[in-house]
Amino acid sequence: MERTRILHIITGLYTGGAENMLRKLVTGMDPRFHNVVISLRDPGPMVPLLQQADVEVHCLDMPPGRPTVEGLKRLLHQARQFDPHLLQGWMYHGNLAASMLRRRLPGPVPAAWNIRQTLALADEKPGSRVVVWLNKLLSAGAAAMVYNSAVSAQQHENYGFSGERRVIIPNGVDISLFQPDAEEKQALRNELNIPAGAPLVGLVARYHPIKDHPTFIRAAARIRQALPDCHFLLAGADTDSSEVLADLSRHHALQPCLHRLGERRDIPRIMNSLDVLMVTSSAVEGFPNVVIEGMACGLKCVVTDIGDSRHVVAELGTVTQPGDDRALAAGVVAHLALDAEQRAQHAGQCRQRVVDRYTIRAVVDEYQLLYDGLLKRASAAGKAV
Repeated sequence: MERTRILHIITGLYTGGAENMLRKLVTGMDPRFHNVVISLRDPGPMVPLLQQADVEVHCLDMPPGRPTVEGLKRLLHQARQFDPHLLQGWMYHGNLAASMLRRRLPGPVPAAWNIRQTLALADEKPGSRVVVWLNKLLSAGAAAMVYNSAVSAQQHENYGFSGERRVIIPNGVDISLFQPDAEEKQALRNELNIPAGAPLVGLVARYHPIKDHPTFIRAAARIRQALPDCHFLLAGADTDSSEVLADLSRHHALQPCLHRLGERRDIPRIMNSLDVLMVTSSAVEGFPNVVIEGMACGLKCVVTDIGDSRHVVAELGTVTQPGDDRALAAGVVAHLALDAEQRAQHAGQCRQRVVDRYTIRAVVDEYQLLYDGLLKRASAAGKAV
């Protein structure tokens, strides 16, 4: 039986929510699907992870936001060689590339789009704003518009994106990988020389303005005033090398209790070391993966009201406005004031919410049903012609 060939085109394969979701999708799909991934940019850290799972990956080495003639020729060549039954774009540049290819491949090849963020044009560079505008103009031609959050879908449709083929598929988490582990909880704390019994609050995100690490630092200073033994952890690309974070840490006298780990591959281990996970993002997030990863490990999540975060944490989390370090700190302190039994009960409820709603198996199944439907529709359209 012939396998269904799906070509995924993504802007880049660096560490991020979209890249991680793509990796989890293509490595979790049924064998009847044959997935190939093309990155428009140079190889990123996600490439070896995909290759280890026997997923074919091609990187076109185009500069960020600047397509080249040579790169586009290579894209078309790779697509024609693979001869896909279906195209899946990821993020704005990948969506445009998928639509371009659709017109240059033989037969009815549907091109689905995937948008992984909320719409924040003011925060985009001029070139990126043009790409978003082009997405809007071409959106009616997409076979499906996949969003990971209802907030993102509504924002894009308000801007002018077609809403005719909207599909909401949330992010998913591997609950066998992300689960409470008491041994891991203590192991990382021992490595970091965190005193026994000291609370640990973390932010897991690359250093970038939209992640708003300065608000985390200010909230940490407030928490430290209320809980002098509390420690704090930052994990994510460039969190260990940022001079801004170093200066803020010194300014708020947090050097002895702030652990800046940089980019890590042991995220389940890091989640298990924490008592509370903070997400301080100020914009763009559609559906932060770290929230369901943390909740799967039983963590209290104190988050800003961006994307679908409020819906995901529901009554189990604390939701604040972006930039409100006072409210973030209050949410952390209130949770750490609970007794051990109350916190254990809360941890079980957080994990159960993820098990009920956000497993990667359920998400992969939704994508497979979508792809089957798109291919059936394309086949019917081809026969009609």
